[in-house]
Amino acid sequence: MKISNYALKNRVVIVVATFLLIIAGILSYINLGRLADPTFKIKTALIVTPYPGASPSEVENEVSDLIEEAVQKLDVLDYVESVSQEGLSVVYVHLKDTVGPDQIQQVWDELRRKIVDVQGELPPGSGPSIVNDDFGDVYGIYFAISGNDFSYADLKNYAEFLKKKLLLLDDVAKIDLWGLQKEVINIEISRSKMVTLGISPNQIKAVIQSQNLVEPTGKVKVGKEYIRFQPTGNLASEEAIGDIFLANAEGKLIRLKEIANIKRGYINPPRRILRFNGKKSIGLGISVEDGGNVVTMGDAVKDCLKDLKDLLPPGMQINIINFQADRVTKALDLFIENLFAAVGIVIVLLLIFMGFRAGLIMGSVLLLTILGTFIGMWIKEIELQKMSLGALVIALGMLVDNAIVVADGFLIKRQLGMPKEEAAISTVNETQWPLLGATLIAILAFTAIGFSPGNTGEFCRSLFWVMAISLSLSWILAVTITPLLCVWFLPDPKQANSTPFQAPWHKLYRRFLHFCICNRLKTISILIVLIAIAIYCFSLIPPAFFSVSGRNQFYIDYWRSESTHIMETSNDVRKIENFLSHQPRVKSISSFIGEGSLRYILSYNYQSPNSSYAQI
Repeated sequence: MKISNYALKNRVVIVVATFLLIIAGILSYINLGRLADPTFKIKTALIVTPYPGASPSEVENEVSDLIEEAVQKLDVLDYVESVSQEGLSVVYVHLKDTVGPDQIQQVWDELRRKIVDVQGELPPGSGPSIVNDDFGDVYGIYFAISGNDFSYADLKNYAEFLKKKLLLLDDVAKIDLWGLQKEVINIEISRSKMVTLGISPNQIKAVIQSQNLVEPTGKVKVGKEYIRFQPTGNLASEEAIGDIFLANAEGKLIRLKEIANIKRGYINPPRRILRFNGKKSIGLGISVEDGGNVVTMGDAVKDCLKDLKDLLPPGMQINIINFQADRVTKALDLFIENLFAAVGIVIVLLLIFMGFRAGLIMGSVLLLTILGTFIGMWIKEIELQKMSLGALVIALGMLVDNAIVVADGFLIKRQLGMPKEEAAISTVNETQWPLLGATLIAILAFTAIGFSPGNTGEFCRSLFWVMAISLSLSWILAVTITPLLCVWFLPDPKQANSTPFQAPWHKLYRRFLHFCICNRLKTISILIVLIAIAIYCFSLIPPAFFSVSGRNQFYIDYWRSESTHIMETSNDVRKIENFLSHQPRVKSISSFIGEGSLRYILSYNYQSPNSSYAQI
């Protein structure tokens, strides 16, 4: 296969293809998704089953055990664990690492069917069980809507309004609220008064439950119109509840408000509490679509909030708990700086060791390879994130190897007196297959990462694909564009028909090789010792799936003794908040009391509902 012959004879085609590659590479870079971490399916689901009034042991024996038995029938189950507490069962379902991301939804559907089947075996008063398979969703944008002068109902109303507006934005997958307080109507009446009047709590409950029922009330034809009857008397407020009539033991009608104190409030004690800088708050988390651009979504969210600024009630605040878009933007800016620095270093070294024009050619081929890699990433739907950016940085040192071999071979043959085109064709024909073999070996070195089953392979897969795409392109460009650029731009040698490799450092390197070959045992012994040292040092490196975070956030898990009232936990947390707020370097404090927060970073460790737990 005479690849170089085609490149030299069809120069216009190669030039046009190069310009198209540049344009397509720039457009691909602009349209690539941007995320902090690779898209990653956490193979864990939660099954939450309420059992009001039951003790922890009753919850475990009568609910959790039944749920676990049903879950254990899954073929791909790794292990199951449960937390049984007063009135609540939480079962964690962990799948095997070998389950692929395209299989997970099918497994969750099967899990739901098994949980539905077991509902009939649960004790009366328990359930229904809720399967949460979105446990692994990451809410990269996380706000706290706060204001001490507002009720939870006011905060909720604005949060719901904001949710409807933000859901219309591009790349927004879902929005969830955290820290909502459920509203209730409290009816307080003394037992002695009920006994005196002959009214029972069940009677009051039955009368209230009989209201607001949606029932067909019929229609009537009036002229050409068909009009539906709309009954009145719905319970739309506390006052309407107070106007309900009850019959006492003597049959006398009494209004409920005459014997009871009726007021609106919230479930007490609350299940979970969110405070931001000490103010009561409701959390609003926004997740990005798979393959979406979190930076574009972040800009759209900022613009939307700016447009809605006039509708924000005075005194209410939208605070940032986490804004992934800004972090990703900083990471991408840092990558661009590192990329330019790395390319600059490579080019400078090439200019020193290969000459000015050869260095510029190598640098140009390197940039073309990177742009071509962006095209491959766009086709493979690989986002710009931690793994893919790291792969590009790793690949930079290898991407110029093929082009260097071709350019160096061209220079040597020109120095031997060979004509330009003949030197280019001869060099490529001699090196293209060895270079292809070396490129494939380099790609295969990352195959274990790319096709590793489980979480590691899924998280690091983009590293393999970016390396494979970029290294493959480096070989293609080395045997097509590089010889053409050498023919066009490299100057004629000053001394033709001369012997190459006569520079002083060439001679020094030759003597070193000669020494190693002549002293084989010593050379091999030194290499064995170096390998042993490397293996020993490798054993000292601490293993970790995630690298140490460089975030300017950290969190504190706070635990009290089991069954501590949530308000006692909240009071302790408030003391810690007051202490932290006086620290000069603390910018903001978010407190999640009674349960772990929404997952706002991939490595977040969620904690199940517990009144004795808080996270700051």
